Amino acid sequence: MSAKQLFASAFVAVLASIIIWYSQTGSQSWSSSGLPRNQRILLVTAHPDDDAMFFSPTLTALAERNNTLSIFCLSSGTFRDQKGFHTETGFTRQRELQRSCQLYHIPPERCLTGDSLLALNQTDPAARVALAKLGVHCAENSHPSLFLDGFKERWAPVRVASAVRFVVERLGADALVTFDDHGVSEHPNHIAVSRGTRAAFDKVMSHVHIRRTGANITPRQSPPPPEDGSVGSALHIRSQAASGQAWRAMWQCYRSQQVWYRWLYLAFSRYTTTNLLWRLA
Repeated sequence: MSAKQLFASAFVAVLASIIIWYSQTGSQSWSSSGLPRNQRILLVTAHPDDDAMFFSPTLTALAERNNTLSIFCLSSGTFRDQKGFHTETGFTRQRELQRSCQLYHIPPERCLTGDSLLALNQTDPAARVALAKLGVHCAENSHPSLFLDGFKERWAPVRVASAVRFVVERLGADALVTFDDHGVSEHPNHIAVSRGTRAAFDKVMSHVHIRRTGANITPRQSPPPPEDGSVGSALHIRSQAASGQAWRAMWQCYRSQQVWYRWLYLAFSRYTTTNLLWRLA
């Protein structure tokens, strides 16, 4: 390891220690009386590490209220370039997601990716039907990933909706949490998750009665309501403890994603301490 790399690692370690210490000793301020208690909540994300990067305040608050949490991450992190499909990256990032789920006390069976359906296709008839709806059949054992990671990858909302419906019916959910209309960071995969989850909402509502707790709770960066006009009450969640959780997740779990700009993001982004949610429908 070079002197520069050693210095950078030491700097990040010290910075992380300070932030985690501050999060544990700093005050907590919740404005979250509208959050559900003792419910089954499903967080729908696009990539492994989205939970730490964008949703730590919400996950922390929901866990404090004795909710049963689940995460469904559409992409395993597998991507493609000129050299082909990088499935090993997907395997690594799925393991990292599982470790992050443990920080929020989410059991492995409630921490799924889109590729979890591929693993079930040989043994689970319901998964086989869901895969068929996604255009994937059991004979296609070489299929690398249901949803490839990347700005150039386009995820059809109808495919996202089919996958979300399957997971909701398999795990059970009283409410869904996902990205806003702009995918928070304008990432096309995030936007597709938002649109697909919203499309799935009408389909699953009659089966799991999501309307009772207000499905599709959506983080927004500014107060304006969602573009489709379905307006609910805005809900602010703020906690320094959530920042510590986000740092722990990146430091202990998402080691393949430890690049300098992510540390800057965690240090300065409001999403590590604050989520603004819109309760829809």
